[in-house]
Order: sequence, then C-alpha cells, then structure tokens
Amino acid sequence: MSERNGFEHPVGGSFSLGFRGADTLLWILVITVCFFILALRNFLLEVQYPIMYTQDGRYVFPLFFERHDFSSIFKFCDGGYRTVGPYLLGYLLTFLPARWIPHGFSLASLCLSAFTYALVFRLGLWIVRDRVFAVLMAFCVAALPLGNAQLVGTVAWQHYNLTIILCLLLLLPFPQRLWSRVLFSLGVNILIWSHPLSIVILPVCVWRLWSRPQQRPEHVLFMVSAVGYGVWGVHPGPQDFSSWPYLAQIFTQRVVLESLIGPKNRAYLQFLEGASPIAGAVFLVLVLIAWRSWGSRSAREKEALMVLSYFQVSLLGMVVLGKHLEWIFLGMMALGRYVYAPKVLFVVVFFILAFPVFRDIPRFRILLVGLVLLLTAINLNSNKMYRTNVEEGKRIVQFFERVDRESRNCAGRVDWPMVLKRGAWDPRNGPGDWSIEIFLCRA
Repeated sequence: MSERNGFEHPVGGSFSLGFRGADTLLWILVITVCFFILALRNFLLEVQYPIMYTQDGRYVFPLFFERHDFSSIFKFCDGGYRTVGPYLLGYLLTFLPARWIPHGFSLASLCLSAFTYALVFRLGLWIVRDRVFAVLMAFCVAALPLGNAQLVGTVAWQHYNLTIILCLLLLLPFPQRLWSRVLFSLGVNILIWSHPLSIVILPVCVWRLWSRPQQRPEHVLFMVSAVGYGVWGVHPGPQDFSSWPYLAQIFTQRVVLESLIGPKNRAYLQFLEGASPIAGAVFLVLVLIAWRSWGSRSAREKEALMVLSYFQVSLLGMVVLGKHLEWIFLGMMALGRYVYAPKVLFVVVFFILAFPVFRDIPRFRILLVGLVLLLTAINLNSNKMYRTNVEEGKRIVQFFERVDRESRNCAGRVDWPMVLKRGAWDPRNGPGDWSIEIFLCRA
C-alpha cells in the first residue's frame, strides 16, 4: 500500500512500537518526564503515603493477598464486569512484602498513566513526523488536569487508561515480526477484557478489514475478543436512551471546554450559565479549522482525526447510555472518571487540528510552546484534584506495616481478621465502603 491512502506502515517493525535509534531514547525520556509531571503535582506524597482508594483497598488487595490465585484475575468486579488488566497488575503487586504493597499500587498506577500519555507522543510522531510537536503534545496531555488522583494513582481505575491505550494502539502501526505480533495481540486482548467500553473498537476493526488487509487476522481476533467479552465478561445493565438528547451538551461542556480550561473554570462558567455558549463557540471554531484545512492534511492526519473523533463520541455515548445522570454530568465536577478518556483523546485531536495552523507560521514551535504553557497556566487551579490526604496515607502505611508483621506469625492462627475502618458512607454499599478488611493465615 502506498502512503497516499494512509495505510503504509514501516516494514520490520518490532514490539518497540516502531521506534528506531534516537526515538527510543526520546520515548524513554518522555515517559520519565510525564511521570514526574504527574507525581510532582502532589509532591510524590501519593507514593510516600498512598491512600489505596476505593476498590484498591477494599477489593483488589484482599482478593489477591489472601490467596495468590491467578484465576481470580477473571473474577467480576463490583461493577459487574471482568477487568483483567487491573486485576493482573494487582495480582503481580501483591507478591511484594505487605508493607510495600500500597506504595507499589500507587507507583505502578502512576507509571501506567505516564506510559498512556507518552503513547500520545508515539502517535503524534507517526502522524505529523515532527518530534518537537509530538513531545509538546504528550507533555500537554500530562500537564492538563484531565483526571484526578484516583484515575492516575489507583490500580482498580487503570482500566480507563487501558481503554485510552487500546484506542491509540489501533491507530499505530502493528508490529511485523511474528513474535512481536503475537505479544501485541495478547496485550490488546488484555486491554479489551479490562473494561466494557472496549466494545467501541468494533466499527473501527470492521473498517480495517478492508482498509488494512495486511492486518486482517489481528482485527478479526480483536472483533471476536470484543464480542466474547460483551457476552461472557459483562453483566448487562439497564439500557435507556433518555439521556442521549443531552449528549451534545455533555460533550461540548465536559469534554471540549473542560479539557481546555479545566474542570474548576468550567464549573465557574456553569455556575454563571456561560458554559454552554462558550463551549458551543469553541466547538464550532474547531470544526471550522478542520473544514478549512482538510484538503492540505495528510492521509494519516485525516484518519487519526476521524477515528479519534469517533472514539470520543462513542466512549461518552456508552457512558451516558442507561444512566439518568445528565443533571450530574452538567453539574459541577462530578463523574470525572466517565469523561476522562474522551478528554485525553480530545486534546490529541485538538493538537492535530492545530498542527497545520502552526506549521505554516514561522517559528511555529515557539508559538506551540506558548500554547502549552498558556493552557497549563489556565488550568493551574484544578491541580488540587490530584492532591491526597497525608494523614489518611499515614494510617494506610501503619496498617500495612502491621499486616506485614502479623502475616509472619501464623502459629495457631487460621483466618485471622484485620480491619482498617475508614470512610463514612457510600450509596451502593452503605457505611465503610472504603474500609480494608483481610484475613491472614488462610487455611
């Protein structure tokens, strides 16, 4: 296939995502910088005093610490679906000494989040072939407050990052060597079986059966895996389309506007009843830019814009489907996890849209750096969403140090309970949903 139709891929690619020489070193540097951008928002306190939020402390840790049973990674989570990726990570981390497990959970989650953002660099490098542009795009995604402390620091919630990785990998060149393709296919299947939102890849895979015939076996495998996950990996919930009329409003406010100015600034505008017209105006400007520059774009840019735009809308649509929560979505800053993946993908689309504009201006890289700094400055007041409670973290550290001591003394003990009470109330499970309860010395 020629590059004119946008489907040419480098021959001889390996599992290194197609990097060569200096690009590999740059890739490692981007991952490192993205990690420190995330970690320094909270001054590394989430690693020193980890919180073990929600499912990490109550479900993931006890599930694998009490019995290291590999088959448990296929168990249904409390949300009613199998989440193989996060559970596999939790399974591996519980082999650490008990006192290091909460630190391991937090550190591994931050590393996976950094890898997700650095994958944006790989996509940008492949699409526009400009290293500076790709690096700035990845750094901007990492610097903007698109998530919160739970989304970047909790193992159980890493399925949102895994969903983003899945969407980005489907746009990138597939490996060419046999062993690399096998590993790649295995990894993508783990991503598919990590969250029900992975079902959105089906239309893209169907399209690729004809547009990329050389990758047909992989896409057939991914389609079968996604359908199988939908049948055997998800307990179907209620389906209701009553919230869909609000989809455009939720998208323009919570995805478009919130990605650029941050959740707090968007909430201020919402309070002043100015969010809707501003979000609509920003969206129309972006559509106009895309329309005016479409003819001058490369096939790779066009493909990325179409596929990523589809992923944004479909991911948000799947979340809104069956939820009577439009009033919360359009409220202040609630339900941030449901708009996290669309927001990350939107920032990528925003930069791809901006590329020809800056490319045609002398010293466009300087202007691009200015744009990244401007967006970061506008969003500074939302960085508190990444802060964690140090006192709560100290309680967690002390509890796990005690677990470490007690787990070494099982003489005469069977199913010895240890409980850390915390949390006030959760509407689904009642008081103490964040509490940690485990049994040591299992028979």
